[in-house]
Amino acid sequence: MMETREHAGVGLGRQLDFRSSYRFGRTTSETCPSAKGRLPNPEEGCGATDQVFNNNMGLGWDLTAALMGVHTLGRAKIENSGYTGWWADAENSRKFNNNYYVSMLSKSWKPVSVADNALKNQWDRNDIGKTSNGEQHEMMLNTDLCLAFEFGGGALAGAKEALGASQCQCLWLRSPAFSSLNSDTWCGGDRGSFGQELGNCCPTGGSSCDSLSNPTGVAIDTIKRYANDEAAWIEDFKRAWAKATTNGFSDLKPLVRTTAMLQFLPRGQRCKSGRVGSWGNLGKGVKQEQCKAACTADPQCEFAVFQTATKSCTSFSECATAVTKDNVMTFEKVPTTAMALALPRGQRCKGGPSVGWGDLGEGVSEEECKAACVADPQCKFAVLHTGKQTCSSFSECSETVAKNHVVTWGKFGPRRLANRVPEVFV
Repeated sequence: MMETREHAGVGLGRQLDFRSSYRFGRTTSETCPSAKGRLPNPEEGCGATDQVFNNNMGLGWDLTAALMGVHTLGRAKIENSGYTGWWADAENSRKFNNNYYVSMLSKSWKPVSVADNALKNQWDRNDIGKTSNGEQHEMMLNTDLCLAFEFGGGALAGAKEALGASQCQCLWLRSPAFSSLNSDTWCGGDRGSFGQELGNCCPTGGSSCDSLSNPTGVAIDTIKRYANDEAAWIEDFKRAWAKATTNGFSDLKPLVRTTAMLQFLPRGQRCKSGRVGSWGNLGKGVKQEQCKAACTADPQCEFAVFQTATKSCTSFSECATAVTKDNVMTFEKVPTTAMALALPRGQRCKGGPSVGWGDLGEGVSEEECKAACVADPQCKFAVLHTGKQTCSSFSECSETVAKNHVVTWGKFGPRRLANRVPEVFV
């Protein structure tokens, strides 16, 4: 998610540090018969949300509204929940951002029954910006919109009741009251006069059932804040997510990130810029392994440059460019969490490795072997001979063979970005 926000979003991806607050140790169940009915029933609106998120989980309306922001991703399908559609447009529904809140306020909504099922009712986008592609149509549930709107002064629970009373046929807002909202359009068109916005927001007629300038939903102030300030939403979402994933457990444990130091540049090359502190800040008169260990322990160190003649070790935060220098070795700190044991110890992939035995390193530790595979986009499985300390790369492992002194890991997590070799200045 962090990488997605950094590359597809507009920053803030690094703020999504869920790893540091994540705790593991919950009981895993293959079936969950008791889970039915634990989530709010969308037909019951904010009454159900209040019971589940506030009373049962202790979130409060601010964190409840923050947690509901997960709807900015993905969609609902009839075969899963009885509802259908996306909470955001095609562009934003693939990004973890605050568009859920922006959409809630800047688009209009019409109550509908889903596939003529009176037990399943939702709000479909109703303005001139709605898509004609039925597979991509946008919608909201009662449990979404009740955060920002009160339907008929509280007389209507949601879409079903609005349909029955022929009210709320176009739930919309005037843009002047939300001038600071970061939205290029309003109801799919330009911001403008009352008549212009009415035509854009309610092209098929109908009227709203809450104030056009000051809606009265139970969390409207929070919705407006999150729509205007994505960083504020992310911060509150992390708090809500932490509560939701730790409720009911007192002995959960934090994740421990494992890393290894791999040679990043050929011998005789070092990072040109990005030095942290003075030369030898990680140690002088040290051995190579001590240099790598010092970088591993230093959160600011991403690359370690070891001077083999003077035995000095220096920390670098980045290594985008390199320079040729005598008697130097450069190592990179690489996470190893993407590798998991693929076979029982004493078994390896059958056949030969992708390149050659020991292609990922000789004289390496288990962590260094795994890290080497993580760093190599062609490596799917890593086989370490624990006696010879040689690490070999395999692209597939459909068949196995028993061998003494071997350990086999598989790459099951996200891979490290390729093309990280820096430009060299000689």
